[in-house]
Amino acid sequence: MTYRILPRNASHLTECITVLAEIHEQDDYPVVWPSDPIAWLTGEQFLGAWVALDGNTLLGHVGLKFSQLSDGTEVGEIFRLFVAPKVRGSGVGKALLEYGVNELRLRGLLPTLRVVVEIGQVAAIYEHLGWRLHSSRRATHGPLASQGFTIATYVLEAD
Repeated sequence: MTYRILPRNASHLTECITVLAEIHEQDDYPVVWPSDPIAWLTGEQFLGAWVALDGNTLLGHVGLKFSQLSDGTEVGEIFRLFVAPKVRGSGVGKALLEYGVNELRLRGLLPTLRVVVEIGQVAAIYEHLGWRLHSSRRATHGPLASQGFTIATYVLEAD
């Protein structure tokens, strides 16, 4: 499979939402469908986002934002990482993750990410790729809190 990773722009948003809806239907990601999917994709403390494209077909997405660890340390966070179900296992997700990690390191930020512990095997995948559990806690606000979900924060130390 041939694909390119490019900065996400406004023309990609509709297809991002379409792919995300397919993932939500199949895998419950996001756990709660957002009332404003475009705002959900960009989030707060936004640093940038990239898409993997095969021609004009969107294969996946990764976003970056500023964040903090539980001790207040400023870090960068991989967020809104998703891959179209039809290309899972092809390396697109790993490539997007590595792209995001490299972008954060170029900015001098420790790469982190957060996962909902109760959903799927995502944590095991990240651990297999070398991410280390930093902390976990019950969600404290929003729809994740009302459903009693646990959020785990992972860090990726320098190679």
